[in-house]
Amino acid sequence: MAIKRIDRRTLPDTVFEQLVGEVLDGELEPGAALPAERQLAEALGVSAHRA
Repeated sequence: MAIKRIDRRTLPDTVFEQLVGEVLDGELEPGAALPAERQLAEALGVSAHRA
């Protein structure tokens, strides 16, 4: 059995990958305005709070 290392992504990396994926899938047009930060965070189920 070969054990493979688990890739750990940070939350910002995951959000970025999701948004890029939506552009590549044609769900989000390149250059389109994103929702306000709070709305985007709520839709993604993450916090918009900045430390």
